[in-house]
Amino acid sequence: MFSWTRKRPEIPADMVRLESEPFDEWGEPIWNDEIEALTHARGSDFLAPFLVELSPGMCLGGYLAKAQWASTARSYAANAVLVARKNEELKTTVSIVAPACHHDGLELQAYTQRLTASLPKEHVANLVHTLRGLCEQAHAQELLKASSKPAVATAAPKEVPSLPIRERNGFAVNEFIVYPAHGVGQIVAIESQNIAGAELELFVISFVEGGMTLRVPTAKVANVGMRKISSSAQIEAALSVLTGCDGDHRQQMTQRLSRIESGDIVELSHVVRELRPSRGRDEMYRAAFGRLVSEVSVARHLTYDEAKNELERYLSSSSED
Repeated sequence: MFSWTRKRPEIPADMVRLESEPFDEWGEPIWNDEIEALTHARGSDFLAPFLVELSPGMCLGGYLAKAQWASTARSYAANAVLVARKNEELKTTVSIVAPACHHDGLELQAYTQRLTASLPKEHVANLVHTLRGLCEQAHAQELLKASSKPAVATAAPKEVPSLPIRERNGFAVNEFIVYPAHGVGQIVAIESQNIAGAELELFVISFVEGGMTLRVPTAKVANVGMRKISSSAQIEAALSVLTGCDGDHRQQMTQRLSRIESGDIVELSHVVRELRPSRGRDEMYRAAFGRLVSEVSVARHLTYDEAKNELERYLSSSSED
């Protein structure tokens, strides 16, 4: 992530300029139709930087990579989107595909694989070679799978209806949680979906405030920062912030937005405290205050209005000191 203010930096000639953010609905980097169209003329193997302007003066950067690997049976194509992060790593999603075919009496099904990981910055230069290696590895695994002898046929077991999944990774259906990008929500179900030929297990989360429903892979909860509702001690620590000093009012909007979406209830309280003088006119204050009220109401078993009144009392007592 980088930005410019008054003077824009010089853009490399080989840089791909994107109009939309290269992310899927779960926030993972993804190779989309726009990237495919803009990089079509670069051929089957390349590594190129990209840039997308998120808002005036704020940009997101990273790399796009593509590679092809062919065996005597079929060709594999791989692509990757790498998004720059602050810690000298890049968030990466790699996709590998190959068509169905017959080879030496073996039937190879259409192949699709998607991998998400973090990649150290120093490994970016070798990414095209890495993509070819992943394709070759995928082919070896497919040949082994197709050539393995089938097990001796036995009587098919009777199908037993499976019970609905009620818990995964420490989170249960009907439990209230905090999702950093959207605030307090409730897990209403855990369901499975077939995506690109693979079974994916998802938390179905309902957010009362915005009337939105979000589906999050159960294996991704740590990546997105989803957490449980704060404990009584954490709530007390957050409320004590509201009666503290005013803090730094000069922080940039992007800094405060990052703190609101960090998922940390104490950071949320700091933002509410700092923005309170302009609470009637500041949309960011209303968003931060609303999230804080929602979590306090769930944690203390209060109605939304009761929690709101309690937080207002804390803020009022601080202004009187």
